Formats: sequence, C-alpha cells, structure tokens
Amino acid sequence: MITHAGERSPGLRYLFEKVIGNDPKRLASIEEEHLKCEIARIVYDLREEAGMARWQLAQRVGTTASAIKQIEDADTEGPALVMLNRIAAALGKKMEIRVVPEKVSKRKPAAIQPRPAARI
Repeated sequence: MITHAGERSPGLRYLFEKVIGNDPKRLASIEEEHLKCEIARIVYDLREEAGMARWQLAQRVGTTASAIKQIEDADTEGPALVMLNRIAAALGKKMEIRVVPEKVSKRKPAAIQPRPAARI
C-alpha cells in the first residue's frame, strides 16, 4: 500500500500528506490508480516488444483496439488482471502475481528548519 510520496521530493511528500494524509478512501483510490498504471505499462511494453499495433493485439486477444487503448491509458474500470492474463497468453507469456513486503523507510522526513533571523 502507498503510504507516502517517496523519498525524492520533499514538496511532493508535503503535498501528499496534506491532500491524502491517512484517509483510507483516498489511499485506496491512489493504490487502485497506481495498479492501473502498472498494468498499463506492462501491456504497452509487451505490445511494443512484440512489435504489434493495438488492433493486432486486440485481434489476438479477442477484444477491440479501443479496449487495448483504454488499458494502456490506465482508463479501465473492469477486471484488468483478467485482461492482462489474456494479453499475456495471446503473446505467449505467462502472468505471475507476487505479494512482496512493503519498503519501509528507516529515514524520518527531515524537519523543516526555521531560517535564522535577518541581521539589520
């Protein structure tokens, strides 16, 4: 589960904490969108690796080019994992799903230090 904005950008981390915080509904929504983006990247990469156009992949999978486009655009509401499995099979691949431990940051975010008073 996504619990923070990452280590790269203090600004993004601050924004994430202010907008998302620990709200379970917002965290779940972010996690769902993150999963859609991962699936989109996988489908796009598989299709490009196979050197196929969307319509060609759609024909092999038994769906439409617009359905493939929706998946690649992370714009789906349906069972994306089922479709990902069909796409993998159509390209001679096997889908594996793993559950791995979350990365736990041992570093605490740096506290914002007050600026020294200006000398006049």
